[in-house]
Amino acid sequence: MSEQDQMLTQRETIELHELLSIEVMAKKKLKTTKMTIQDYSELSSYVDDVINAKEQNVEELKQFISSNVLQ
Repeated sequence: MSEQDQMLTQRETIELHELLSIEVMAKKKLKTTKMTIQDYSELSSYVDDVINAKEQNVEELKQFISSNVLQ
């Protein structure tokens, strides 16, 4: 596969940026929400799991962005 075939189109780049923004905002909102539900250990634990998943998604997107696929 040629280097040009591996590059993202402008639309794909924009969509990737939007996806990254959505994940970051969702993580921020969950962290804010978690402060209000500390009394409910089961719900708090679930929110922690979702926050961790969002953080992992963000890291994976960052790795993808910085990989050779985009260069």
